[in-house]
Amino acid sequence: MKKAICWMAATALLSGCAASQPPATPAAPRGTMLAYAAPAPVTVAYQFSDSSGFVIEGGAIGMIRVSVRTSGVIEATHTAKGPDVEVRLKMVDFDGSFANSATGTTTHATETDVQGEAVLTVTPQGVLTINQLPTTTRQAQAVGVASGFFRRFTVRLPRGAAQRGAVWTDTVTATEETGGTRSSVTDVVTATWARDTVLNGRTLHVITHNTRRTLDVSGTSEGVEIAQKLTGRASGYTLWDAQRSVIAERLETTELSGSFDLPAMGLTGLPVRASGTGRITLR
Repeated sequence: MKKAICWMAATALLSGCAASQPPATPAAPRGTMLAYAAPAPVTVAYQFSDSSGFVIEGGAIGMIRVSVRTSGVIEATHTAKGPDVEVRLKMVDFDGSFANSATGTTTHATETDVQGEAVLTVTPQGVLTINQLPTTTRQAQAVGVASGFFRRFTVRLPRGAAQRGAVWTDTVTATEETGGTRSSVTDVVTATWARDTVLNGRTLHVITHNTRRTLDVSGTSEGVEIAQKLTGRASGYTLWDAQRSVIAERLETTELSGSFDLPAMGLTGLPVRASGTGRITLR
């Protein structure tokens, strides 16, 4: 059961909270292209912090509460690959914890539990392919370091030339297999180039996003058959630095609910509530 809940944590870590925005700048020129390209310098660093909480109303087995927290620094190195960009993400500092009331234990992880790099290919419009993931220990997996953890360092951009006020919708699906469980998430993301703002003398494009999310988990975890279905919404914003072609900041909040089944124990339809906040900031 822990592994299934952990994957929920990886999904919720795509989330964060909204904040008040600085005053808007004048409208951008008509027909601006927002697109990924190799920045200068090619290596940038992101500070990240996330927290997620899950509550399973376990009926005869009681209430189960799970909390996941992570923070640290990721270095992102960009290389042009034809029209696309290869992004190599390396964990240089990491502190993670996973607490489960059902077991009364807390699992901790550091950067030593994440060896190697995640290697991504991103098209100019932010369509993502994961080519490689780092080698992770059981502790890192418990705190949600999987493909979903690295996906949130990219953002979908409008197809073709756009101007402030442009709206676009993408459907993003991802599947992950961890141990004996298989997890799939589908996001229907509506994004808006809402306005521009100035931060530290740089003009940034504010992209708001509202997401309808569906998460399914099934299989066997630690020898126990489980099934889990969650739906809900995520909302937040991304600050896009068009001059450097990178995310300057991303914040999002997620609220999900659904059901959890333990067929071997005769327990089905246990109510689940999940919430998460997350933030990444260019250093």
